[in-house]
Amino acid sequence: MGKDIFSKKSRFSIRKLNIGVCSVLLGTLIMIGHTAQADETTSDGATVAATAVSASQGDGASTTTPPITAPESASTTTVAPAATEAVPTSSVAPTTTVDSGVGVSSEAPVATSTTSSAPASSEASSTSPVASSEATTSTSAKPTAASEVSNSVTASTATTTASSESATETTTTVLETVATPRVRRRRSTEGTTRSVDETNLQRAVVTKENFESFFQEGGTATYDKSTGTIKLTDDVSGQVGSAYLRFKIDSGEPFTFTGKVDIGNKYEGKTDADGRPGGDGVGFVFHTGKVDTIGQSGASIGMGTIKNAFGFKLDSWHNTSNPNANQNASADPKYGNGRKVNGKFVWEQNAFGSFYSSNAAGKVTTSSTAAAALDPKPNGEWVDFKIVYDKDKNFTVTYGSQTWTTNLKNANTSIMTAEAKRALTNGNPTFALSFLGSTGSGTNLQRVQIERFEFTAPQIVHMKFVDVNGNEIEASSAIPGDENEVVNLSTQDKKIAAVEAKGYKLKKIDHSKAPSYNEDNNTVTLSPGGQLLTYVFEEKDTTPPDAPVVNPVKAGDTAVTGTAEAGSTVEVTLPDGTKATATADPDGNFSVPVSALKENDTVSVTAKDASNNTSTPTTVTVPDTTAPVAPTVNPVTAGATAVTGTAEAGSTVEVTLPDGSKATATADPDGNFSVPVSALKENDTVSVTAKDASNNTSAPTT
Repeated sequence: MGKDIFSKKSRFSIRKLNIGVCSVLLGTLIMIGHTAQADETTSDGATVAATAVSASQGDGASTTTPPITAPESASTTTVAPAATEAVPTSSVAPTTTVDSGVGVSSEAPVATSTTSSAPASSEASSTSPVASSEATTSTSAKPTAASEVSNSVTASTATTTASSESATETTTTVLETVATPRVRRRRSTEGTTRSVDETNLQRAVVTKENFESFFQEGGTATYDKSTGTIKLTDDVSGQVGSAYLRFKIDSGEPFTFTGKVDIGNKYEGKTDADGRPGGDGVGFVFHTGKVDTIGQSGASIGMGTIKNAFGFKLDSWHNTSNPNANQNASADPKYGNGRKVNGKFVWEQNAFGSFYSSNAAGKVTTSSTAAAALDPKPNGEWVDFKIVYDKDKNFTVTYGSQTWTTNLKNANTSIMTAEAKRALTNGNPTFALSFLGSTGSGTNLQRVQIERFEFTAPQIVHMKFVDVNGNEIEASSAIPGDENEVVNLSTQDKKIAAVEAKGYKLKKIDHSKAPSYNEDNNTVTLSPGGQLLTYVFEEKDTTPPDAPVVNPVKAGDTAVTGTAEAGSTVEVTLPDGTKATATADPDGNFSVPVSALKENDTVSVTAKDASNNTSTPTTVTVPDTTAPVAPTVNPVTAGATAVTGTAEAGSTVEVTLPDGSKATATADPDGNFSVPVSALKENDTVSVTAKDASNNTSAPTT
């Protein structure tokens, strides 16, 4: 600053302290701080909050960057108040402002830097312009209310006018608070909880229970419904995992993504015990293309080749030099205001977070003004993560206690490309959302956990599954698609089966809030707005009917009759295995036609109700009422001790002797019998009968 200001403030300090040379020195130091504070400016346009840069630098980090005077060719910068969020100023600590043009030139040229860009392992669709210079940031500690985000850093775009040309400058402000942002808990979709806002059917609520209805995973990504965790990559190199929202987002309405992230435990400057480097990071991408468009992995972290996109990345691999052209990405900014910790620049030993965007060619640029070291540093544990967008197009990202904020409509080119700004703010476009993690030649276990994601869709059909009392018994789902697309609801068969497996059966589909539902074709049309189909289930009857009561049967009968549960299906199984059925009438009477029954036929009769519960069987046998033929008795002689002959096989042959005593034996399978008796005498008369298993007795043979 100017000497006059310095001299005045020094003299003032000397008068006040009046303690000689020491006072002069102290006054000088104070005035340097005040001079820097006097230079502090805020800006209109986008406001980017990124947190505690100085806190993330580690012990021994320098907290003050000496003022740098821009060369005469540099334009003069005037910064206006931020249009989106006013940050209260304070002189708790001095703030240093560094001219953006000088900040870039003070770093080592990219050409002399060591290239550390991670190779891309897959391609997809987007990119952004390369910034010609990095805008430097100014850091100051400012008090905030307890409700404000802890350690928040604000980088604001500035409007510059010099020699009829405009330039931009960004300042970074460190804010310290006693509170960290609260993460809203998800609501369960079980019991009586309402997962669908029936007052605003365009609004969608995604939780871990219905995530798979809204998002589609790809590559190495896997989803664990029990925890709501999308594992993007394992801790190995060469992996790419992604997920995309199957619905478009109405950009005229707010949306909020609440969850957690874990980008691993290795990052720029920190390897694991085996010397493996960390990479690449996780990126969240918004664009106006097709929902299933996934950006390129590697240096662009899920955005490369997607045109006019904007998003936020958590980057563990610093691309110090410009990556190869096929990476569709520029070098990462050397954030940290040139500060060093233990002899290394901040950007050489941290993972960082930043907004990033692409141009019309799909080339990606990382915002130099928003980039800041992540705090906490990645350590393989979950960190709270939140993205909030409001109707005024304020876009806020929270990682742990850090916050980045910008306004898409007012952001300057240090925050996002002009092409992305136009595409995402002109009119009321619909956004597609995807997120991707890759490892390239590095390694990291990278995960995203969803707690709650709320957004508004331009057209959506919700499916709700309730019991007869209105309690939700299965997570809701939704149907995506283009406007006026006709969707066959057979897509919900798996959901219906899942509910029925819990002991329910579908009773009806309430389509009172789905005017486009076609009951005959079981289809719905995705007309603009929101619709709701409520699938109502009743508890399944799991109690089987009582066993049927079967009337007596006899040989020659052509029907089996009796009583069973009214309306049940009565099934008769015949001796040869064939089956015959009939339905019990309202009084429970049944008559099942059968072929003529024979003596000793055994039939099995069951009743099955409408819920397919089957009774225990009732077994009946056709009685045998025919007596065996009278036995044929072989001639007997005096002194014989057995009566022999033939009778019905298996029958009991009974011999009655002259004294009235009886002797028996069983005819063998061929009908032969031999009944032991005491020695017969001349003129003895014996009577022989055969009795079958049904106690039918033959006429006697004498």
